[in-house]
Amino acid sequence: MAGGHPSESVVHLLHRAAQVADASFMRHSAGLTPRLFEVLKAVAAADGLSQIEIMAATGIDRSSVASLVARLADMGFLTRRKRSSDNRTYAVLMTSDGQTALRRNLPVASRVDADLLSPFSRKETERLLALLRTLASSTRRSLG
Repeated sequence: MAGGHPSESVVHLLHRAAQVADASFMRHSAGLTPRLFEVLKAVAAADGLSQIEIMAATGIDRSSVASLVARLADMGFLTRRKRSSDNRTYAVLMTSDGQTALRRNLPVASRVDADLLSPFSRKETERLLALLRTLASSTRRSLG
């Protein structure tokens, strides 16, 4: 329902919920944003991914992935090396500092998730997550 009051707007409510979640995570993560953390998790799951493969794994757009990988490399958490099979493509690799940051922040992410979901019952949490997954994977991006 998109009424005249901002609190009735789905777009506004999703934005506000994202702001609350991001702030909560960043308050405890020692410098990582949720998106930086997602990129670290993707690389940890399959070290040597290209930026396009990271984009596919995370759902983060191409230019943002490039920026996030560069930031994580500047922080010393990732490195990039040209792939031997295609030297136009870089393999993104986790450093030992990146592994440490990931290990340190996995429990932070779990605590933040639990805190954010604490107002809901288990059944409501499952439903909310299912609805958010559906919304996030929706291919209907236009109003027409």
